[in-house]
Amino acid sequence: MNDQGNTLFIIFGASGDLARRKIYPVLWYLFRDQLLPPGTRFIGYSRSVVDKKTLAEKSKPFMKITGEEKVNLDDFWALHSFVSGSYNQDADYQKLETYLRSFGESNRIFYLALPPSVFEDVTKGIRHFCMVEK
Repeated sequence: MNDQGNTLFIIFGASGDLARRKIYPVLWYLFRDQLLPPGTRFIGYSRSVVDKKTLAEKSKPFMKITGEEKVNLDDFWALHSFVSGSYNQDADYQKLETYLRSFGESNRIFYLALPPSVFEDVTKGIRHFCMVEK
């Protein structure tokens, strides 16, 4: 990856069980231990509308948090934002791309916390609309 701009970690299926139980806890541990590149942001994408507070509460039982880490946990969730849309509509991927561009030049990591039945649609949408040109 280049050293320019932010690193955007885009989680497809952000409101799902896999994301709450596994993905967000692992991202928390990486954030807590300062193992992520500076400027890393997390963008959740899901069919349902998601808000940070609800997702944080649903993920909390799966995250090992000590007393002194609670402040850092707030900092972790402050780096999150969410976009909702379908997995098979070009207009929704265009909306996501517009949002991703608002962060400026960035490295992008896409994580599919989705059932295999939608992998093809999602990867086509990413390839056609959300890939960085460089």
